[in-house]
Amino acid sequence: MTEIRSAHTDETDNLAKFYHDMWHESQAPFQDKRIADFRDLRFMRARINEFFPHIFVATNGNQIEGLMVAHNDRLSQLFIHPKTRGQGLGANLLALGEAKMMAEGTVIATLSCIKGNDGARRFYERHDWTVFDEHSKMGETHQGWVAPVHIWEMRKTLK
Repeated sequence: MTEIRSAHTDETDNLAKFYHDMWHESQAPFQDKRIADFRDLRFMRARINEFFPHIFVATNGNQIEGLMVAHNDRLSQLFIHPKTRGQGLGANLLALGEAKMMAEGTVIATLSCIKGNDGARRFYERHDWTVFDEHSKMGETHQGWVAPVHIWEMRKTLK
């Protein structure tokens, strides 16, 4: 049975591995290979440490099935394992993130969705998120901030 809860700091290694695997599966195909090469397990572990205490995790026993970060007005890092996609887990994590942001006083929540990840964009749109901007930013590589990343900025008015 899947449990959704706040992540614990003693789970950092498992969270970093899940984050690494899911990022490379769902984000890397839409970015310059140099960005993906830079985002190794050490990079992901550092990012996970930066996200505490705003990480929520979905687990089934010792297996991580989903991950989401929500802080202030920003939702980020919503990843669901491919084996559990389409079963409502993403919607549950999204609703939890929205509720957390609303409890923190957020009226308009935002997120970034990588351009090209049409499945993620459709998922958010089904949950009343809308694209309000498209832009590019530079992604970090071993050669510095040299590779463009194309983004859809999305928002939702929380009620």
